[in-house]
Amino acid sequence: MTIDVFVLKYLMCLPFLLYASYLDIKTRKVSNVVWIVMLANIILVVEYELLTNLSVLTDILFVGILTYLIVLILHSRGALGGADCKLLLLLALLFHNILFILSVFITALIISVLSIPLLWITKHDVKKYKQPFVFILLIGLTINIIFGDIITMGMIKIIT
Repeated sequence: MTIDVFVLKYLMCLPFLLYASYLDIKTRKVSNVVWIVMLANIILVVEYELLTNLSVLTDILFVGILTYLIVLILHSRGALGGADCKLLLLLALLFHNILFILSVFITALIISVLSIPLLWITKHDVKKYKQPFVFILLIGLTINIIFGDIITMGMIKIIT
């Protein structure tokens, strides 16, 4: 899969991510309608991929199940909200590359941690403030689309 396909997939889901980020920042809730419409678009893309290359199915299943288990653990511990979980699962279905999904998530975590001093400066109670993680995931996804090869190679070097 080339980076061009990743960019096209990113551009396809960008309007949904922008709207979901806006809702997450403004109301702290993202309507299921956003995710259902995004899922409908993703299904079209995945269906085309499966028609052109059936072996993609194993990638989709592997990444989907692994992401589901990670999201389940994090959600049950209160680390992720419902919208964050749905977004990660949809991204796993769309991109179906476990290194890419983990890279997006790790990048978002780093951004979240780096934003803590900004919370202190703006006098927010860091322990009580809930960051709009959908927006942070969007930033993480954007960074990984732009610098994906560099980040993925770094992750591979760390793992091996």
